[in-house]
Amino acid sequence: FVGTYLSVYVATVASLFAGVESGVLDPAYIMSMVSNNTEEAKSTVEVITEFLNHYSWTSPYSPMVERNPHMANLAVAWIATKFTEPIRLGFAVLIVPKIARTLGFANKTAFEEEDVDKGAK
Repeated sequence: FVGTYLSVYVATVASLFAGVESGVLDPAYIMSMVSNNTEEAKSTVEVITEFLNHYSWTSPYSPMVERNPHMANLAVAWIATKFTEPIRLGFAVLIVPKIARTLGFANKTAFEEEDVDKGAK
């Protein structure tokens, strides 16, 4: 389960990052869903650095994000990924049994064994 869940997590972050980097997903819209900021429009880098400066344990990373705007897009993708937790967890729970059977870590169900027997005849 852990391997499957981590794979789903990495795929989610990578997909969201690719969407933000390519312009398919609007980072300003994603961040507007997270923050309560109703002031003037800000760049993604400004929003992320403000967010990072808000917490003492993330503030050391703020200068790195300011120097590399791609890190801001990665931060937006990571924040958006955090909000997909229930969906990712449910998806991982649903696919683990199928993956386990495919890899031979679990026995086939009676239904799958009947299908194999019918195909052999």
